Amino acid sequence: MKFILLFVIFLAFGAVWNMFINKYLPTILTNVKNKKYDERQTQMVVEIFAKTLLWTVYSLILVILLKLFDFTDSHKNVFTKFFSNYPELHYLILISGLLVIFYYNTKKKYSA
Repeated sequence: MKFILLFVIFLAFGAVWNMFINKYLPTILTNVKNKKYDERQTQMVVEIFAKTLLWTVYSLILVILLKLFDFTDSHKNVFTKFFSNYPELHYLILISGLLVIFYYNTKKKYSA
């Protein structure tokens, strides 16, 4: 029963995610005709996602190295216990922050 529920959840999430990216991302990223963006805006979106991906990979490698050499915090308070139970939150917060930073940085670059 859990397998069927898991399959339905994956299928529903995949369908919603696919509709979301096809609606809001430019044609160069999705191959779906989307005329909401001009060429400059399309280049901005691609550059923002590329920078965010590179820095996310960098942070993942850094965390692996920190864990490998045991430079992690040994004191566990409520905050660190919560984040250690859900390590995905670290990366969602990091990626959201990087997207905002790179959006303003790239917007300033293309506006000047």
